[in-house]
Amino acid sequence: MSYYYQAAKGQMDIWRQSRSIAEILDQEPEDSELAQRLRLVQDILHYAHTELALPNTGSYRRYADLKRPYVVWNLFAAPELSLEPKQWCYPLLGCLSYRGYFKLEDAQAEAHQLEQQGWDTYVGGVLAYSTLGWFEDPVLNTFWQLDDAGLAALIFHELAHVVAFVADDTTFNESFATAVEIYGTGRWLAHQAPRALGEDPQHLRLLQARFEQRQQVFNLVSESAEQLRQLYASDLPDSAKREGKQRLFQELQARYFQLRQSWGADLGFDAWFQTPISNAKLITLTSYYDAVPAFLEKIRQLDGDLPAFYRWVRQLAEQPKAERDEILAQLAAAQPAMVQPASEMGQGKGQPEAAPAVPGSF
Repeated sequence: MSYYYQAAKGQMDIWRQSRSIAEILDQEPEDSELAQRLRLVQDILHYAHTELALPNTGSYRRYADLKRPYVVWNLFAAPELSLEPKQWCYPLLGCLSYRGYFKLEDAQAEAHQLEQQGWDTYVGGVLAYSTLGWFEDPVLNTFWQLDDAGLAALIFHELAHVVAFVADDTTFNESFATAVEIYGTGRWLAHQAPRALGEDPQHLRLLQARFEQRQQVFNLVSESAEQLRQLYASDLPDSAKREGKQRLFQELQARYFQLRQSWGADLGFDAWFQTPISNAKLITLTSYYDAVPAFLEKIRQLDGDLPAFYRWVRQLAEQPKAERDEILAQLAAAQPAMVQPASEMGQGKGQPEAAPAVPGSF
């Protein structure tokens, strides 16, 4: 009961602190950073509803400054020799592979108890989460840690959760939302290109480069996770698996920093890779990306017709998990590349011609 009390109190605190964005913009100087970012949110939201067919739930019409860097801290846990995450079950939501706390110390206390039981654990800060359309989610000050493309990706991701959500299948839910954010943000960046020609094309090129680099990190982690799964499923003794596990973690860190040298700037991943990697830590990325190639392939097959894609996803969500996983596995095997620019997936049936086709959070 104490867990549900902190969750309810945390949500109520957010609502109490939120204010109408329209009212804020009436009072803020037009050139203030807050006003500029809130207007960008409005533009992104309009694009999400009109060009990406994402639902208009009334979310992101209010703003709350929580005076902290994260809205919640999520706890992940996994066995020592497995990438199968620990599940926590909730009313209505079903079982999820993470547990969220509005206070860092609460998440750390729960992690300590699990570690004493032999679990790998990881606690990470979260910039946003979706209430799945049950409530109108506000824009938070935590969003401002992201650049423009990251902000668009976050909003597209959270709105995608309203389209489809399956109880007891975190990977399905997060991979679907991540696929929408990747495809949607690619299209949004292409939409910004003509507008940037007379303004700041260098800024747009930087956003596009960071978008691509983020996908490189996900691909890198996905490859290492698959190697770990094969190791854990092998007939090797546990001692050999432990040695192999540490070797693969070290190789992953080395490969990241080799990749990182070509970027010139930290995209926010350096701290993640500089600290020790564990099974639980890997889950924070694999849960979001394992099925992304399959969902992107389906968007490609539908020539970017997002309403048709959403209908297909809802139908797939009604199938038993084993059947869903098999369908997604077949799609992933059919995809020619891990991530394609949206422009290669078609301009999107039913989409206005003014939006050329060419990405993220819980």
